Amino acid sequence: MYNSKLILAIGLVIAGTLLTTTGVQMMISRASAAPPSPPPLSECLDCFSPMTDSQVEQLGSVLADRYGIEFPDTPTRSETLEIICEALEQGSPSPGLGPSQVNKALKQVDNISDEVRRAIVNCLKDLF
Repeated sequence: MYNSKLILAIGLVIAGTLLTTTGVQMMISRASAAPPSPPPLSECLDCFSPMTDSQVEQLGSVLADRYGIEFPDTPTRSETLEIICEALEQGSPSPGLGPSQVNKALKQVDNISDEVRRAIVNCLKDLF
């Protein structure tokens, strides 16, 4: 009887050690895993392809006013979209952006249909 209890106790200690070691190894592997890389810039830029230059300019202005995103004095379409995509890569909160913030800003841009706005936002959600 004494031997079986001792064997059981030793078995439990070994099992506990194995479980703890495995758990620690899993936590270390998760912590050391590299964060996912951002999508290529071209994929983000493609999300905004349905927009006109004027709409992109308005979007940049709204994002600057509402979320403090900084743009050069007279940015080109490409510069504006690159800055927006870089902010999306940083993520929300400020100084970055999330797709929902872009969605709110798009609602303030003239002549963007709900269908186009949803397509842009869904594209961004798929990327970010």
